[in-house]
Amino acid sequence: MSATLTRLTTQKIWSLSSVPKVLEGSQTGNVVTTPMVLVPRNILSCCNFWLVIPEGVFAMVTSHGKYIGIWEAGLHFCHPWQQVSYLVTRQYVVFDCAVKQCPTKDNTMVEIDVSLVLKVNDEDDEQHGRKWQDNVRDFVFKIGPERLDQMLQAYQEEAVRTMARSKTYDQIYDLVESQEYGDIEFGDAFNKGRPGGGGGGEGEGEKKVDVAAKLLDKLRPDHDEHEANLDHHEQLETAKEDLNNVLRQYGIKVTSITITNVRLPDVFAKEMESSTTYQSKNAYQAVQQQYQLIVIEDKEKQAQLTQRLVEEREELRQRNGMELARERFQNAEIEAETRRMAAELREKLDAKVGLIEADSRLKVAELTKQRVELEATVMADAKLAATKIEAEARAFETVKAAQADLGEAEHTATCIQESAKAESDSSKDLQSKRDYLEKQARLRALNGLGLNPDVLVVTSGQNDTDALLVTSGVHPTLSIGNNNRN
Repeated sequence: MSATLTRLTTQKIWSLSSVPKVLEGSQTGNVVTTPMVLVPRNILSCCNFWLVIPEGVFAMVTSHGKYIGIWEAGLHFCHPWQQVSYLVTRQYVVFDCAVKQCPTKDNTMVEIDVSLVLKVNDEDDEQHGRKWQDNVRDFVFKIGPERLDQMLQAYQEEAVRTMARSKTYDQIYDLVESQEYGDIEFGDAFNKGRPGGGGGGEGEGEKKVDVAAKLLDKLRPDHDEHEANLDHHEQLETAKEDLNNVLRQYGIKVTSITITNVRLPDVFAKEMESSTTYQSKNAYQAVQQQYQLIVIEDKEKQAQLTQRLVEEREELRQRNGMELARERFQNAEIEAETRRMAAELREKLDAKVGLIEADSRLKVAELTKQRVELEATVMADAKLAATKIEAEARAFETVKAAQADLGEAEHTATCIQESAKAESDSSKDLQSKRDYLEKQARLRALNGLGLNPDVLVVTSGQNDTDALLVTSGVHPTLSIGNNNRN
């Protein structure tokens, strides 16, 4: 079966939406094509001023063909003269290659498959003063995927040939990273013999474990092979460090190097397969015999243990019956004593309750008497205070009424004084008017008397105004005399 080979390439795309699909790569036969750099075409027009960078890539942006920076995934606004020239993957890339006609220490030609995991370093390297943006730029402009592919193949071939040259053909499989030895399942019967298992003593369990361990050691690599594996790991780690030192200037970081498969010529492979199969069968038969012995011993011990457990259970049942009877008798005594103590406590409690009730009634009577006396005292004080407040209110009312009368009298006197003063001031000016009004009144009186037939006007002849007005009905003598005189 031929090995899988990886080819790192640069690929053109016509739409950013196709980036995830293109980054998945493609496979033709045993060759897997993995794009690391994508070159967009016509993704911007003169009417678009924004674009969305998809996840999983770095976008290298140029202005009039000059590099200006790197955009990460997301929405970005740009000018018409700016262009996304390259999209660089930020994913881990698996690079598989095969080293053919690789001579071993005994000049046997073998084929070794190697797998590398690498990525464009997206972390700052403070030790060497490099930013992650510099790594992306240097990878695209200084080396590119195609030259990186050639460099990785050449370096892996050199490193693998060096490691293979230190091994003979029967040790060459030590280079395979994923070589494993499966554990043989012994089942529950074997587990019972282990420390903490279900049967046997501690010494017997350890003895069985030691036997099984010795049998399993026949299927495992010896100490020298283990040391060889350690050397192999150190060589791979050294190869990875050397490769990272070379690729650091191009922004590439190798995370692991693994030898996945080794293919020997058919003749040697069949010979090693036959030898390994024979040893495995012998070891399996030895383990199978030991397993059957363990099963037989476990069955016998299981039967003995079962009988012993049955006898112990019966003994425990009899012992428990006697203990149960004794416990029941003790419980009856405890219950009787408990009832007697409960009765005594109940009587004492009733007596204490009676005393407490009597004391309570006495205290209630005393508190009631105190409450009545306090209410009477409060009522008397309240009445006295009310009487005092009423007297003070009447006195206050009388004082205020007297003050009001005094103020009213003062205001009345002031008004009379002011009126008198006003009349005094205006009496001289109104004297002629009063004389005029008095005369008018006299004239109206005389006029009225003249119109009355029952009234006679008597005068002395000296002054008309001194005339005596006499009614005929009141003074008849005067009337007659005055008439004769006239």
